[in-house]
Amino acid sequence: MNLQAAESTSVLVCKLNAALDTQLASIQEGCEPDEFKRQRRLFGMAMAGLLDIANAIYREHPSLKPTQMGGPYVLPYSVLAQSVARLLGDA
Repeated sequence: MNLQAAESTSVLVCKLNAALDTQLASIQEGCEPDEFKRQRRLFGMAMAGLLDIANAIYREHPSLKPTQMGGPYVLPYSVLAQSVARLLGDA
């Protein structure tokens, strides 16, 4: 994959993971414990698949590995803002 396509895919994967994480947190209140456990497992499977995509990119283009994962790449503010808002309870 060329560098430009790899970068846009990496950013997309990070956005999707942040969105899934935020959504999972938001549905927890409306789910029974057993239902939330199932949802958490399904979300986890989706997120693991996205991580597989990201890791393949980072093997080919290590310069794209985000700082949050120990790499040199600084994610765009919009991706970080979504994650930070989720952590602060603003999302």
